[in-house]
Amino acid sequence: PNAIMTVLPADHVIGPNDKFLADMITAGEVAEKEKLLVTFGIRPSRPETGYGYIEVGEHISGTVFRARSFMEKPNRKKAKFYVDSGRYLWNSGMFVFRADVLMERIQHCLPELYSAWEVFSASGKDETALKDFYESVTPVSIDYGVMEKSGGSTVLVAASFKWNDVGSWEALDDLWEPDEHGNRTLGSRVIAIRAEGNTVHSKKLVSLLDVENLIIIETDDALLICRKDRSQEIKSLVHEIERLGLSEYL
Repeated sequence: PNAIMTVLPADHVIGPNDKFLADMITAGEVAEKEKLLVTFGIRPSRPETGYGYIEVGEHISGTVFRARSFMEKPNRKKAKFYVDSGRYLWNSGMFVFRADVLMERIQHCLPELYSAWEVFSASGKDETALKDFYESVTPVSIDYGVMEKSGGSTVLVAASFKWNDVGSWEALDDLWEPDEHGNRTLGSRVIAIRAEGNTVHSKKLVSLLDVENLIIIETDDALLICRKDRSQEIKSLVHEIERLGLSEYL
């Protein structure tokens, strides 16, 4: 029960390792000694609409702060307000806590889930019991179900490491080096005239003329072109492709 749990999504780009490990140790010590739920806040580099945000509260010590509130993915106007205010960090979706503290919070915030877990714990915990448990509960994210409802029990470590969850094509701007005009490419030959801030990935020669802030991505059987500031809306294209019965292109 007093084991330290760490929740780390597998698709994030993080570095350098020494800073990440130092922040992880800080989070583990807070979780162990103070019995608090700990998350990591990332200093935003742009008004990103694809991430949740955390409002920074009271300073506790070092890089540790109270998490005043959690904000769902905002529209662009609200995201810009968050960034300009300097009071909000990106929610990294990474968490550290003691197992017993997490279960106490689940019992308080999600009693139906906790009751189902008790039934599972009293069973033989075999594959069938596990399947029955998962099918009996309502899916809910830990952010919404626990972290947002835990008030003073939730703190954040302001991360010193670099982080990117590569959740959108726009996020590649932090990973691919730009040329002198802010155009980014990977394995592509691009000719650009009066073109700035574009991201291109294609097997073909791509010629850009008087365009800016576009995402141009070619695969073997499809081509995507969109504005960078609309990259989070690509899901609407996915829905339309599915509606048209063209799922083989996804």
